[in-house]
Amino acid sequence: RAGAEEVRRVVEELRRRQLMRDPRDFAVAISALGKAKLWQDSLALLSVLSAHPSAAGQPPNIFAVNATIAAAERSARWQLALALLAEAEAQGAEIDTLTYNSSIAACGRGSHWPLAVSLLADMRRRALHPTLMTFTATVSACERGKAWQKAFEFFGEIRREKLSPDRVAVNAAMSTCSRTARWEQAIGLLREMRAAAVAADSTSYTTVLTACSEASHWRAAMSMLEEMRREGLAPTLITMNAAIYACRRSGRLDIALELFDGMAGLSLEPDVVNYTSMILAAGPSHRW
Repeated sequence: RAGAEEVRRVVEELRRRQLMRDPRDFAVAISALGKAKLWQDSLALLSVLSAHPSAAGQPPNIFAVNATIAAAERSARWQLALALLAEAEAQGAEIDTLTYNSSIAACGRGSHWPLAVSLLADMRRRALHPTLMTFTATVSACERGKAWQKAFEFFGEIRREKLSPDRVAVNAAMSTCSRTARWEQAIGLLREMRAAAVAADSTSYTTVLTACSEASHWRAAMSMLEEMRREGLAPTLITMNAAIYACRRSGRLDIALELFDGMAGLSLEPDVVNYTSMILAAGPSHRW
C-alpha cells in the first residue's frame, strides 16, 4: 500500500505544479494510478482532464480513456470499464483495439464471459482486428466463467490467426482441460509451450497435474511433479494437494504418504485439504 500512496503523492505534486499540460500527460498519470490499483483516483483524474483547456471542444482522449479502463480492469471493476467504454463511444472518442482488450479483460475478471464474447464480436463489426491480447483475454474470460467449450473455441482462433499463444492463454486452455477430463490434451499443450519456447510456470504444471489427478492418472501426475522439479519450479500447496489426490484416487496410499511427509522439506504447511485427503486414503482400518 505504501507504493500506491507514493504514486498518489507524485501525481498530486504534478498537478500542484501544473506539470500535466496535455492529454498524454494525464494518460501517463492515470496509467500509473491504475497500476497501483487506485481506480478511483484514475477516474477522478479523467474527469479533471475532461474539464482541462486542452480538451475543450474535443472528444475524450482515447489514451486517457484506455488508461482508465485498464485501471478499472486491474481493480476488477468490470461495470465501470463497460460504462467508460459506452461513454467514450457516445462522446465520439476513437475507440481502438486497446479499448476493447481492456474491456474484455475486465469482463473476464468478473467471470462475465458472454459480455467478453459480445465485445469481441462488436470489435469485429468495427473492423478492428483482434490481437493475441484480445484472444487471450477472451479465453481467460470463458475459462473463469466455466464456459469450457467456448474457451477451447477461442484458443483455436489464436492458432487459426497464426498467432503464438502466450503463457496466460495456454494456462487458461490447460485449466479448461483439467475441468473437462482432457488430461492428455493438457499435457500436449504443455509440450507445445516448450516447443514454442514459452516458459511454463508453477501454474502451468499445477494445472496439468490437476488434470491428471482428476482423471485418476497418478503416474502421469507424478511425472509432471518430477518434471516440474527438474525445471527448477517449486511445487505449491495446490500442486501437492493435486498429487496426493491423484495417488489417493488410484489407491497408492504409500506414495500419497510419502508426498505428505515430504511437504515439510518444501516448507509447505499441510492444510485441511491435505489432512482430509490422507484421512480418506487411510480409511477406518488404517492409522498414519
